[in-house]
Amino acid sequence: MTADIPTRTGLAQRLMTLGAASVAVFASSPERKQLADLQRCGETALQPLPEVDRRFFAEKVRPELHSGSQRRAGLARVAATLFLAPHELDDPAFDAVPLQMLEDYLRWALTPPALLTSGNDGNTQVVIQETLLAVITARLAVEPESPFWNQAAAVAVTRLNLIAAYMSTRNLKALCRLRAELLDRWLRRNGHAVDWAPPPRRPGRIRLGVLLGDLTPRTETFTTLPVFAGLDRSRYEVTIFLQHPTGGAIEQARRAAGDSVLALPEDTGEAVRLIRSRDLDILHIGMNVTAVTHRVALVALHKLARVQCTGFSSPITTGFPSVDFYVSGELSDDRAEAHQHYTETPLLLPGAGFCFDYSMAPAPSVRIPDRRAMGTVGRTVFVSGANFYKIGPDLRASWTRILASVPGSLLVLYPFSRAWSSAYPEERFLETFKAELSAAGVVDGIRIIKGLPTRSDVVSLLRQCDIYLDSFPYGGANTTFDPLEAGLPVVAAAGATLRNQQGAAMLLELGLGELVCQDAEAYVARAVRLGLDAAYRKAAAAAVTAQMAKRPTFADPAAYGTLMDLAFRRMLERKAVPLAA
Repeated sequence: MTADIPTRTGLAQRLMTLGAASVAVFASSPERKQLADLQRCGETALQPLPEVDRRFFAEKVRPELHSGSQRRAGLARVAATLFLAPHELDDPAFDAVPLQMLEDYLRWALTPPALLTSGNDGNTQVVIQETLLAVITARLAVEPESPFWNQAAAVAVTRLNLIAAYMSTRNLKALCRLRAELLDRWLRRNGHAVDWAPPPRRPGRIRLGVLLGDLTPRTETFTTLPVFAGLDRSRYEVTIFLQHPTGGAIEQARRAAGDSVLALPEDTGEAVRLIRSRDLDILHIGMNVTAVTHRVALVALHKLARVQCTGFSSPITTGFPSVDFYVSGELSDDRAEAHQHYTETPLLLPGAGFCFDYSMAPAPSVRIPDRRAMGTVGRTVFVSGANFYKIGPDLRASWTRILASVPGSLLVLYPFSRAWSSAYPEERFLETFKAELSAAGVVDGIRIIKGLPTRSDVVSLLRQCDIYLDSFPYGGANTTFDPLEAGLPVVAAAGATLRNQQGAAMLLELGLGELVCQDAEAYVARAVRLGLDAAYRKAAAAAVTAQMAKRPTFADPAAYGTLMDLAFRRMLERKAVPLAA
């Protein structure tokens, strides 16, 4: 560390000796950037804390956290972010933090782990986020005009990231409801007309709106197209609202099919007015509005149509009061339990409840090496396209056991998709996983594949492999459809709700329930049997190919469109929207 950058302990000492007037000076100084760089969250939390820093925290910082002086206690809490990861601070109270440093503190508290290192990390992150939002909500109920708590609410909801929460096994309904409540409050406080009463319905076709980020060839496009593309245009008038129109091939195809494609204005209020001006009967939200807060999420919080719905693209409940229905499937959510996970009314379709339309997916763009070139001839090749964020310690432990039980086997991964993030802690991930494999006696057990720009390239790679391993507790969807199309046997874990069950739901719809495992032990055992028994593996692959050839609903956009037509009519009926001409 260079001489002009303070050490962690030096910066902590500086923080804890700030006077009331000096806090504002610090907040506008270069030291604030140094604080952000040194806080133990994200990737920084993965670095070991030197003994001298641990001792300094124990002797100098921790005693001040409960100081009788509010100023000292608040500054000590900010200093503590230099030494502790968010889950290591057991007291969630932060009302003593100086207003000028509130954003710094909340940024630290809400930054998810860069790498899950404990099987309970996802659940812990949910508790941290839920507790923090609950504290802010409760204080605003008592002090609705407080500058401190209103700023806390604004920072929290704009910085909140629920990706780590997706990886948990907890029910996320309460967390999502709290997020929505604070976002709703923030919008209203900034003058947005969140509520709206649609005018009496004009006769004519059902006016359906679809809200998306764009129509480029990516996950949300391929899973949202089946929602509306196959609907009868003599009965539906479709308007697609895009945050970032590109004029690409899929956009042009939708215009050619007679759909209107409109660009959302940059201003949230203007975007809301544009959508309302279309006098929509139904608005389907096809973009994920649950992971982070973006413009489409803010727009979707408003009442925009007579009925608003979402589904597969948002893998958990939105929590938004404006969204009436969540479209899922009877094999993805339990009919008796679904209402416990969604603030929306669950509307469960037959089968998995979702569908993929890859009819306009780009052609292969790279040459995938064959098994000889990959050096895998004679080896059993497991493969998974699970994203980095889904590969937690429990999943890695199961994969390690599988590789250790199938001599000479290999696990091929392509976990660093740009669909999730533009940057990953790749080296730390590989170091951690290789160390876990080595401890189990597995050498040369994994290969990381990069440079797969199109889905067709992914499918080509999969055809050079033997067995696909789905992720858990957050299962695969698009990434699990790919190996099914490639004819690979897929091992998946069962779960309680859509995000945990989506891979298993596809196998169940195919009639391949034998490949759905109820726990980690069964998952390992099934994968090991497939790895060791070539005849069993061949039979399982043949069954996948035969069943996929029958066009299950999740692979048949036309059949899925028929289901969505019925679903949309059920929604209008339940909301008493008259359709008579």
